[in-house]
Amino acid sequence: MTVLNNGLAGGVDLLFDKENGFLERLMSTPIHRTSVILSRFIFVMAITSMQVLVILGVATILLIGMMFGVGLTAISMAMAFSVKSHGDFFSVLGFLSLPMIFLSSALVPLTAMPGWMSFLAQFNPMTWAIDAVRPLILSGWTEALPHVGMVVLVMLVFDALCLYGGAKAFRRAMG
Repeated sequence: MTVLNNGLAGGVDLLFDKENGFLERLMSTPIHRTSVILSRFIFVMAITSMQVLVILGVATILLIGMMFGVGLTAISMAMAFSVKSHGDFFSVLGFLSLPMIFLSSALVPLTAMPGWMSFLAQFNPMTWAIDAVRPLILSGWTEALPHVGMVVLVMLVFDALCLYGGAKAFRRAMG
């Protein structure tokens, strides 16, 4: 949509320049006529490219977040089928969420953690999601891109395991 809208609207400024007489004055200067078109084309493509890069960065962040969310939702649904009451559900939820946060790189980078904690945090899918998203936000694609493919793979495995567990809990509860 960004490319479509920017591309189709790329001539609007030239139209305004034509309507207010600026284009006519510009053509009377000693510049090559094609430079007017070429410069506008380069400008629109540069703006469009920057917008596309921002959108791709946001899309990658959303993709990683959604993949992490699939696994978490499957865990939550499995808990709903496995426990008897709201009290039990929220107790288990608290028991899972606090270690998941503290044994991840959400609050402290892996390099600043004690060895045992860093080791455990590497098995936490939240660490993988955060360590992929943080460089995208702070440094851009150059630092994050090599890591994103591995994170997607880890999230796929996490989601598959969680969905399998959720389906098993559902079958057990309904069977």
